[in-house]
Amino acid sequence: MGVFAVALAVNLGAGAVQGLNRKLESDAFYYFQLATSLARGEGYVIKQGFWPEAPSLQRMPGWPAAAAVALKLTEGHGLPRPAVMRTLNLTINAACAAAVSLLALALFRRPVVGVVAGGLYLLHPMGLVCADEGMSEPLFVLLAVTGAWLLQRGLAGVTADTRFNMRRIAAVLAGFLLLGLACLVRANFAMWIFFFGAGVAWWTLRAGLWRRPAWWAVMFVGTLIFVTPPLLWAVRNYRVCGAFPVMSTLRGQTYYGGNNALTAEGFKYWGYWVFPNEIPGETPLYDLSRTMSEHEVDVYYYEKGQAYLREHPGRVPGLLLGKLIRAYVPVPWHWTAGTLGMAGARMVLYGLFFVGVCRAWCLLVRPYPAIFSGMVFTNVMMVLTFYGYSRFAFALEPFFMPFAAVALVDLVGWQWSSQAKPLQEVIL
Repeated sequence: MGVFAVALAVNLGAGAVQGLNRKLESDAFYYFQLATSLARGEGYVIKQGFWPEAPSLQRMPGWPAAAAVALKLTEGHGLPRPAVMRTLNLTINAACAAAVSLLALALFRRPVVGVVAGGLYLLHPMGLVCADEGMSEPLFVLLAVTGAWLLQRGLAGVTADTRFNMRRIAAVLAGFLLLGLACLVRANFAMWIFFFGAGVAWWTLRAGLWRRPAWWAVMFVGTLIFVTPPLLWAVRNYRVCGAFPVMSTLRGQTYYGGNNALTAEGFKYWGYWVFPNEIPGETPLYDLSRTMSEHEVDVYYYEKGQAYLREHPGRVPGLLLGKLIRAYVPVPWHWTAGTLGMAGARMVLYGLFFVGVCRAWCLLVRPYPAIFSGMVFTNVMMVLTFYGYSRFAFALEPFFMPFAAVALVDLVGWQWSSQAKPLQEVIL
């Protein structure tokens, strides 16, 4: 509670300084439209868009639905809608700091590591920026980190002789549920279950868990719970557009925007994204929207991106390298005070993470290696498929913070575990 209270004060204070009722822009503008339409009972539509009368298929419903609840609850109280949505997001971002703290405490069993990990999240400028601008990342982080924490609490140290009591089962299933709901914020997170499953399969064979019917039952029900939220959303979209599975019709725009001549052959946008309208020879989206449905435009853009990669295979290695650099190398592409500060914070975090993971990986209790590895592989696959962006990397960085906290506690000189490797061995 202490971490949450401090984080809440910092987040709301920063929001108040910037102005809670500022206009929501960029992606947040569309989230705000969706949330407003839901709160008013007008459906899931973007009225200031290219298909104002059709149910929207573009953005995942997790963040708009959460914001719609807040808008509905505060309706009639005279509170500005942008301020309500921004305040909710800043509160969620404060809860993320507490969730990271709980995860670190569960992993390393030392309160000081938990407090430091929560502090590292609080000090991460990207979280505060995303929350203040009304983006969906804080909600994803809260669901993913809390889900991972519950999953770890329920499965930690399970052996062939472990008895599955109701407390363990409830924690596991609640963890799977939150992780499944995270797919309604970021569609690509659905890949995580495959990477996690591969790690758990190896653990199942080594630990002899394959002989336990209870183990298979818990894993089966948990997986079913995980896939249910994105599956229900895909069914809803099938009813709208007649295609399955469709998670978001921004897929094609994002894919083509990250795989084209500008991002593969020039330095300015190397590994990044451009709006398809800017690609030489491309038909403007406005013109496409007059003759195509939202889903048809999505398919059109996706096929254009695939066609470029097929026709230019020699450009693919360099393009993939650019995506990785854009996402994970904490050096700003355009130098301003803000981008330099952001890059500096990420550089410190990555350095501490590297030292901490070398020092404390040996202390992890299964299944966290599978949980964490799944997060890493899912994030990297998303970047390689679409484009490199620090906002994409931010969805992974909270999982670095427990390890970074271990390194920072070591550097300060606090005692936290006699089993960890000496820091000198890690550095040397």
